[in-house]
Amino acid sequence: MMFAIGAMFALTPAALAEQVDSNAPAADSAEMAEMRARVAAVQAHVDAYRSGNLDRFVATFTPDAEVHANGMVAVGREQIRALYAANFAPGAPSIRIDDSGVNGQFVYLSVGYIFADGQEMCCSYSEYEVSGGKIAYLATSG
Repeated sequence: MMFAIGAMFALTPAALAEQVDSNAPAADSAEMAEMRARVAAVQAHVDAYRSGNLDRFVATFTPDAEVHANGMVAVGREQIRALYAANFAPGAPSIRIDDSGVNGQFVYLSVGYIFADGQEMCCSYSEYEVSGGKIAYLATSG
């Protein structure tokens, strides 16, 4: 089952329920609760990134999380911290969510980057797997 989340990447439970295709069988409430939990974990991850606080961002991952990014692999929070350090340095671009949604067990985002001078760079695509309210697996490209 695939659901679009929207450009702001913020869904209330009611808005998520509205994403269910009216022709599809009603989603089970436990399934919807699990989906909301995955979306909430990725929303916390996006919020942490936007905060500019690397510690807060790294805390959104499980201790043994895996990040696969453009041919690089980081396992565990310390390697993830090293991988993302440049994203939190002065002058790093902010992000704009261009597309987002839920597809099966994954939450996905398509992200654009905006530099301080207004220049924009397109895009990365990321798929997140969530476990226990934290990001356990992230595959990103672009």
